[in-house]
Amino acid sequence: SDYEYRLLLLLFCVLVLSGILFGSDFYSLNTFRLLANQLPEFGLIALALAMTMILSGLNISVVAMATLSGVIGALVMNSLKGMGTTGVVLGVVTMLIVGVLTGALNGLAVSYLKVSPILASLGAMLIYKGIALNLTKGGAITSLNESFVALSSATVAGIPVPFLIMCGVWLMIQVLINRTEFGRQLYRIGKSEVSAIYSGIPVKGTIVKVYALAGLVIGVAAILMTSRYNSIRVDYGSSYLINSIVVVSLAGFELGGRKGTLGGLVLALAIVSIVLRLLNMLYLDPNLIDAVMGGILILNLFVQKLYPKEHN
Repeated sequence: SDYEYRLLLLLFCVLVLSGILFGSDFYSLNTFRLLANQLPEFGLIALALAMTMILSGLNISVVAMATLSGVIGALVMNSLKGMGTTGVVLGVVTMLIVGVLTGALNGLAVSYLKVSPILASLGAMLIYKGIALNLTKGGAITSLNESFVALSSATVAGIPVPFLIMCGVWLMIQVLINRTEFGRQLYRIGKSEVSAIYSGIPVKGTIVKVYALAGLVIGVAAILMTSRYNSIRVDYGSSYLINSIVVVSLAGFELGGRKGTLGGLVLALAIVSIVLRLLNMLYLDPNLIDAVMGGILILNLFVQKLYPKEHN
């Protein structure tokens, strides 16, 4: 779409600016390796957030879902250390299950209880954080199985395995949303639930399915995050929420308004990731990075108000 071309132009401008500031150092293999290592869980959380925004929802509990999934999965893994690889597999499966269940609970509150998506996910976030804090007593779960931790540093042909996993999940969701009737139903529901009901779409059940599927994506993010940090605690990934909201907003997703595309989401993710890398290379105070992200979000919303016509 025209909007995606504008995002592509913005990405090009960001890359040019990076070269001006840091020269060839920024374009080094090491820079792109760092981006590939840091991107996976952030990219998956942004994807899960975008999936719910297609339905005109906003699930702000995505990071809390990831940390709770990681906490419960890590506890299972540590309790089954004597089982070796089997214990690791059961811990990983637990993270996926918790992600699906927490997502489905959010979907049930939104679809059947008719709670506002923002309020439902706000309440869910507090519940999930509270459970995770109770389980960890405010600390971190460490000493994870070495074979599980090795996932974060594994490579295939020099490409980090977590990055390949993220790309695989993105590809599957891309096909599901853009190439199937189910995906077309999501956009119809997002535009008008009433019209979707009259067209025969099972709106409530579809909403629960989407939130559960987004929860599965969050479960994968929890696996990668826990493996990379070799531990898990409640405050891990705290910056992912605001950064993910910036990504989906930049990609054109709005509550009840524009409906972005996953292609635009890829471009927006690349732009935000490079900007974050630039800010780190400039040694900007971490507290100010959140302020910069907030400024980008507000600026983008202002620009989108100047061009209210849907691009999708």
